[in-house]
Amino acid sequence: MKKLLLAVALFPLLLYGSQSKISVKIDPRVELMSIAFRLAGATEYSSKDNPAYIKDIEEHFKTYENDTLIRYVKYLRDRTLIGYDAVMTMAISLQGKGGEYTLPSTDKAICLLYDNTGRWNKWNAPEFIRLFNEFYIKSDFDSFFKSHKKYYNALVHKFNKEINLDSRWFSGFYGIDTGDKFHVIIAPSCGRSNYGPHTYDESGVKNVYAVISVYNFEEDSSPTFLHQGKIVIHEINHSYINPLT
Repeated sequence: MKKLLLAVALFPLLLYGSQSKISVKIDPRVELMSIAFRLAGATEYSSKDNPAYIKDIEEHFKTYENDTLIRYVKYLRDRTLIGYDAVMTMAISLQGKGGEYTLPSTDKAICLLYDNTGRWNKWNAPEFIRLFNEFYIKSDFDSFFKSHKKYYNALVHKFNKEINLDSRWFSGFYGIDTGDKFHVIIAPSCGRSNYGPHTYDESGVKNVYAVISVYNFEEDSSPTFLHQGKIVIHEINHSYINPLT
């Protein structure tokens, strides 16, 4: 009960604090990963709540619906039930630049990726990344991503205008100075779900993510995040609560 009262007391600090701001961006790893699973028919990544952007995706990638990567994704979903959070965990774990992505370089990050659910493992992950890199290049994803830079910047601006995050809230709530890095990734191609994965960088620092989808819109069809502040907290908290359960 004391923890609950403390959470309520500190909630405004998270939303309205002015220091220790959490980085907010659109991540190409998350976008292409979401698009690949959308093309493979993954229901959780197939929402059309963001119609203009989804139309652009469909027009750009429609010729790749039977690509080797997409067929492999379908195979993985049938055999290992890869979907939902496993997809985003892989996305934020990738290192390097587009077309040359690699698995994490530390044992700690690899062990986290190959969790006890058996979805990603030492056999399917390397093959997936090989095909993912090929798909990045052959689909000219880099051009697609750059052509939407103005739209992405507008999303980040709107999010920062409506939700002001302060990472100090988490240290206060959990009673520790985590030293962790916090990230919000806005994911317009991610369907209606939100995710809270984490990984570890080469220095062993824990990188905590909230992957936030775009599915709330105002009357003029512009996106809004006013109702997703609590969801950001919820997703980041996964990185601290899940290991205890």
